Amino acid sequence: AYHELEHKNKMLEKLALTDPLTNLPNRRAMDRLAERELRRRERYSGPLAIAIVDVDHFKDINDRYLLPGGDKVLVDLARCLTGSVRTVDFLGRVGGEEFMVIAPETDMQGAVVLGERIRTTVESTVFTYKEETIPVRVSIGFAIAEEGVSTDYETLKHLAAAALSEAKKTGRNRCVYKSAPNLPFEQAG
Repeated sequence: AYHELEHKNKMLEKLALTDPLTNLPNRRAMDRLAERELRRRERYSGPLAIAIVDVDHFKDINDRYLLPGGDKVLVDLARCLTGSVRTVDFLGRVGGEEFMVIAPETDMQGAVVLGERIRTTVESTVFTYKEETIPVRVSIGFAIAEEGVSTDYETLKHLAAAALSEAKKTGRNRCVYKSAPNLPFEQAG
């Protein structure tokens, strides 16, 4: 595991693609990591899950506590998410209040465990700004490519975004999981 972590850190350093606020990999770094994981899957077609984690009602947090308050929530959330994912997972900040998780070797069952762990950890974490407690909740959209399913990054990204949008529309503070369809091999990649 140490070797893996070392390798992961070196790789991220090399890419030097870091979000300055949270020190997590940024969107470009996550795109590259996802592409790399998908290339690896062409050889060993294990399962892979990609999740988009989005803060519920983040605009309200920003309006109420302004930018410094919103930023502190994002920094604390980054720490909270880092503690919720496994060492083999990649976590990055891909947008304002959007984070992405790339979970290698993760099928539907594993994704449900991971998604619920992230959601409940955030829900039970106390976020504060200037002595005030801010309730933070997240909605999560998962796209899962099961073992042997031929897919590409665009497909998984769109699927995760659709799952996230469904989580938002159906009440927030929840996870929605979608399985990737099997693309004909020549289309994938």
